[in-house]
Formats: sequence, structure tokens, C-alpha cells
Amino acid sequence: MAQSNNKVALRYPEFDLWFFTEKDDFHITYNAGDNVSDNFMGESVINLATKNAMEDDSAVFSFTLAGDVYWDRIVNANDAVILRVNPDASSDEEPQNPVLLVGMISDIRPEANYSDNNKQYTITGQNMAKALINFEIGVIQEVNVNLTNIGWLPDSDTDEGGILMSNTNASDFVKNIMDRFDEYLKYEFAGGRHIRDFLTWENLDSWTDDEALSDPTPFINFEGSLKQLIDDAATKPFNEVFFESTPDGKCEMIMRRTPFDEEEWKNLPTYTVTSDDVISESVSINDTEAYTIYSVTADNVLDLDAIDQGVFPRYFPQLLDRYGYKKLEVSNRYLGG
Repeated sequence: MAQSNNKVALRYPEFDLWFFTEKDDFHITYNAGDNVSDNFMGESVINLATKNAMEDDSAVFSFTLAGDVYWDRIVNANDAVILRVNPDASSDEEPQNPVLLVGMISDIRPEANYSDNNKQYTITGQNMAKALINFEIGVIQEVNVNLTNIGWLPDSDTDEGGILMSNTNASDFVKNIMDRFDEYLKYEFAGGRHIRDFLTWENLDSWTDDEALSDPTPFINFEGSLKQLIDDAATKPFNEVFFESTPDGKCEMIMRRTPFDEEEWKNLPTYTVTSDDVISESVSINDTEAYTIYSVTADNVLDLDAIDQGVFPRYFPQLLDRYGYKKLEVSNRYLGG
């Protein structure tokens, strides 16, 4: 509900929810404007919450279903979910992207109050980054051998069981990682669907003219999740990796060069949200990420510092009087290639 010009405007969202399990598909549509009686037992979405922040490993969602279907016997962990939402089904204006999330289930929790003839199911999960987070790579300790120089993940072509790393830029490195492990992401769904029907990664970009990995040593014996390997290869804060839901029902992994400059800010997609669309608001302005000196250090085995490679600290004297003497120092694996 929104209030505008002293008039109350009622909005009735419409939910379109798909479950893709190993054996079948299930579809729910629900309009919040439908009349609901105390004896109503049709499937309905009575609660919904999502969070998608770049500081988190993945977006998360939680929604509650009411009705007479035993969802805990039908859907399971790692089943795929697509949720479309029209914020106001009574309006002729269509949302630019109705797909709110494309993800995988983590937990199904039934909650019942039989004295009130009421049972509902809370389903939580993450976007398709969950498949990468759950995919842990490395060498099993019991069969570990000394691979210090070669590594279990050699710096070689994919056909040779490795990944091309040396002298690659960040976006090519991430693409090589996904191509190397794509065949091992074995999630399968009804109708012959595969994880690639929901997760895509064609939109990868970075500072290609300024990057060349000189030292693959930190990666040849990598231990961790596939998502962590991708994040390390992307080298924050120079490049950003995030996931977006697309209008055609896909979860797209996007990698882009961080838009540091004002010209790049202005080229980012802009969405205008007015008070007609917001019920409550709470924002803040602080100096948590305000710095006056920005320094990049090299991260390689050649013992070359950033100065040796022509990368000098940047100093902003016009900010000193307002924000003090604050230094941000970050390392970049791609210097010196």
C-alpha cells in the first residue's frame, strides 16, 4: 500500500512461482487481490523476503506458502525456483523485469496449527551462486601428495586437466575456471534440464588491457569453494562479480570492471524510485569508505613492488581536511604480468 497526495493507493501483487524438482515441475500463481475467506485452502504466498547485497556470497530468499499441498514431500533441497512478481496486478504498467529471483532451495520447514486448521511452509534458499558455493575443490587430505611445484590444478590447457592462468586477464581467468568445472556441476532437473538452463556466465569483463597474471602459484593448490576461487581470480575491488535474475528466467553471473570513474557511474543502469513506491525509508551517509591515499601493492613471487612496475600511490589533498589521513592499501595479482 502506498500513500500519494493524501490518497491511499492499494496495490495487489501477483506472484508466479515455479518449482523444478528432479521428477516434475510445479507452478503456483497467486493474486493478493483475490478474495480470501477463512476456509480458503488454495495455494497462496503469504510472506516473502529477499536480500541481494554485493557484500554477501549470494542473494537469499524466504517465502511462506499456505494451502493444502504437502510441499515438504514434493520439493527438496537444491531444487530450482523461479519467482516472478508483478508489484501491482491491477495496473496496466508492466515491470521492467518481473523475475525477482532464480535460485535453489536450502530448507523447507512446515509449521502447523491444527486447532485452527492451518498449515504453512516456509521455504528458504539462495540464488544460483549456491551451486558454486557448495562445490568445494582441492585435494583430499587422506590421499594428499606433495604437489607444491606442479599443483593438482596445473597452469595448462583444460584438455590437460588444468586451467590457463599465466598472462591471462581476470575475466578470461574466470571464464577458464567455469569452463574447467562446468562438466562437474551435475544438478539435473525434470524435463532434461541442467544447471546451465538456469545459470549463465556469458557477460564477463575486466580491465583486460591492464591485467596479466604473472604468478599462478596461489591457485595451483587451491583449497576452497568454486565461488571462492572465482572471487580470488576476480581480484576485488578492481573487478566485481555478482548475480542478477534476467527476464527470461535465468540467473546470470556478471563480472565487470569496478566503475571507479564518474563517467562510468553515469553509464550504469538507473532506476528512479519515488515515495509512491516506498512505505518506509532508512538511509545513512558516513565516511566509512572515504580515503585520502590509495595504494596498490603487487602480489607476486618476483619481489617487485608496485613502484617497480610503474604503479604509484594516489593522494587527494582536497579530501584531507574533511576526512583526515586515511590510507587504503590493496593488492593486485595481475600487476607485473
